Amino acid sequence: MDPQTGQMTATFRTWLEELVFGTSENSVGAILSGQASIIAGTQPLADVLIADRGSLIAEQDAQSGNISSAAVSGDLTASASPTFVSKLDSLGAGSKTTDSTTVTPSGGVAPYTYSWAKKSGDTIAPDSASAATTTFTGTVTAGAFASAVYTCTVTDSTGGTALTTTVDVSISIGDISGFGGA
Repeated sequence: MDPQTGQMTATFRTWLEELVFGTSENSVGAILSGQASIIAGTQPLADVLIADRGSLIAEQDAQSGNISSAAVSGDLTASASPTFVSKLDSLGAGSKTTDSTTVTPSGGVAPYTYSWAKKSGDTIAPDSASAATTTFTGTVTAGAFASAVYTCTVTDSTGGTALTTTVDVSISIGDISGFGGA
């Protein structure tokens, strides 16, 4: 077996096929032929092994495609904390930066990659668009507010069979000068 992918190497597959389906005196089929039968007693077990060889190999091939991702690591999920970040102050117009939010993945195969993208709303940008932890910055005029929803896409490291998941974070920035005597 290939220790990095968990899939059979060609050499291992050939050895295993000969052991199970071969005709040499030490193969499972040869040892069992004439000595064991299906419970009904009508068909030698060796014949069943050889007849089912194609379907067993096809099943193994189908399963090996998942070994490096979900079968080994579980489904990839992610959560954000907090799911709402804001920056409201009474300092007037200008740039506002929120507190940070962190996306935490579970499952999949580390290391993970992160990609923040605007889902909806005003122009507020992530300060670290490819990091698990980020703040968001935007500019508002005096007495104005802006809000947006950003999605973080998390991808695991399984290459061509990569698992991805997304999580949304709501963002709000604003200037509250002039409201309530501030």
